[in-house]
Amino acid sequence: MAEIVWHRVAAADELDEDDVKTVLAGRSVIALTRHGGRYGALDNRCPHENGSLGEGYIEAGWLVCPLHAYRFDPHDGSPHRDFDEGPPPYPVEVRDDGVYVGVVDLAASYEDSRLAFLDAGQCVTDLIDATEGAAEVLGDWRRIAVVGAAVPPPAGLPYTVPAERLANAFAIAEALGAWHEAYEAMRLAYNRVPREEKPSLQRLPEKYPSAAGPSQPFG
Repeated sequence: MAEIVWHRVAAADELDEDDVKTVLAGRSVIALTRHGGRYGALDNRCPHENGSLGEGYIEAGWLVCPLHAYRFDPHDGSPHRDFDEGPPPYPVEVRDDGVYVGVVDLAASYEDSRLAFLDAGQCVTDLIDATEGAAEVLGDWRRIAVVGAAVPPPAGLPYTVPAERLANAFAIAEALGAWHEAYEAMRLAYNRVPREEKPSLQRLPEKYPSAAGPSQPFG
């Protein structure tokens, strides 16, 4: 689990009922609200056109964006039925000395996802090594999708292998899918890290470290 860093953003009684305020939690700009006697914390950017939710207002129990009147639940960010997407929420704690908002340590989150990606790749390698004939059939498995194994194959890969050509096809297809998902999670986590912190991180591992494909691509 990624580490959460807690930031004091307001006094416990600073907001009255149905107040909205823009606050800073670390580097994250937050729309802090108080409604129904509870505090809520949402990403300040409206997902419609980046309006500042901290400059909005609460009406009929909804946080209303001042730019185009998009409405969201002030506690969890879920959108009104007329909209499809809401701003992500942040955890909130009211303590004796004030209101705290929890922000994920993005650098630590990326490092966790990077290690998970490497582990997923090792799992695929171990499974292929333990399956007779799999290495010969799969070749450069990073670019290959197994089709027909009751596991949806990743889209956009240049090569496919029919499941009937491969022993232990279901388990291998699942492991390959998990590896692709781990890469996407790692890439998204890396993109969320502020630019000034990126130079101190381990570089994003290459998904396709070699240009060579399998010697006999199938499909």
